[in-house]
Amino acid sequence: MPKDTDQQIVVARQAIFDANNNVVGYELLHQRLTNSKYVLKLSESGPALNTIAHGIDLVVNAINKNQKIFINIPRKLLLDDKYLLLNKDKYILELAGPDAVTQRYSNILSKAKSRGYLMACDIHDPGKLLHVLPYIDYAKVDFTQFQDRSLLQDITGSLQKFKLHLLAEKVETLESMDYAKHLGYQFFQGYFFSTPQLFHGKTISPSLAIQFNLMYELHKSHTDYNRLADLIASDPVLSFKLLKFVNSPFFGQSEAVTSIKRALSILGASELIQWININLLSNTAFSDMDKELVYMSAFRSRFLSSLRHALPSLCNLELEMCLPALFSLLDAILKIPFRELFSQIPCLHFLTEVFEDSTSRCHKCMALAAFFEKQDIEKINYYKRRLPDVDFDSINLDAHMWANCAIK
Repeated sequence: MPKDTDQQIVVARQAIFDANNNVVGYELLHQRLTNSKYVLKLSESGPALNTIAHGIDLVVNAINKNQKIFINIPRKLLLDDKYLLLNKDKYILELAGPDAVTQRYSNILSKAKSRGYLMACDIHDPGKLLHVLPYIDYAKVDFTQFQDRSLLQDITGSLQKFKLHLLAEKVETLESMDYAKHLGYQFFQGYFFSTPQLFHGKTISPSLAIQFNLMYELHKSHTDYNRLADLIASDPVLSFKLLKFVNSPFFGQSEAVTSIKRALSILGASELIQWININLLSNTAFSDMDKELVYMSAFRSRFLSSLRHALPSLCNLELEMCLPALFSLLDAILKIPFRELFSQIPCLHFLTEVFEDSTSRCHKCMALAAFFEKQDIEKINYYKRRLPDVDFDSINLDAHMWANCAIK
């Protein structure tokens, strides 16, 4: 058994939506890994609680008071009453479908229920969980496991006999989500929200186009501040917000700053990049679904930018941050196909080819980031073995934390 110091933590979060595409909570995905190919199951109370604690830090500051956190609870933590450390009003205990349901296990669930805890469970065969279902509040059904729709209907019908909520997980397409709604599911989890519903003929606002151009200029290795000043000055709202920001007490200017160029020199490239990022991201997110897409975009950009610092040979784009990753879900957010979107912003036209060419290096990089988004342990371990000198887990955690801050 490897030493505890060799173990690392991979964490991720995944939104849970209601039928109106509002985020009602997040599932905290967590796994404790070693530096080698071994994956440690969360069976011991100490390591499991440590892993959960790291994961809670990831999402707890990103939720509102009405949203819940679903946490996978190992069986031993239930048997040892360690779940009592979690606030029953905020956390939902997610159980793995037990291989054998003993009387002791049933008694533990009954006690947790009487204490006011809500529980969720992955359902594969309801017939094997008849003694557990009375205590379950959320039944989670993996839609990728049931290609036979008649079987899915039978399982759903069996679950509907109990007083519980139906949650469809691993819903990867809008068609699957619509079918889940048809069957009576109330909650949904998966990456269906990253599949764009496109509306041709739309245009982006002039203000948004200016900000895209600003983003491009800022992320070039040699920033042209005269070009930046001209772009900002062409948008009165953006100019006002910039001058208001620079004249705030935070910067402590003794005299009023009324020049865009002067404002840029005060901010500097680092502060300006952050300010533009936040403006761009906040201006594109209107619904909960949009915010999740923005979160994923921010995560991908930070993840791949950090990876590029660890592997300088990874990328030949002369950009400080990973713009392809940051813009990789804009078609889903703005409901505009990539080709139409970037044709309206000439300086970003090169991204059209990036997104349409499945063999491009950018595509491969974003696929790598997606493995961490979805916590694909097999693929994660593959890259950890292939690139042992890269601290993927630290990069992953940093990217999640940064994304949380960026979209607040």
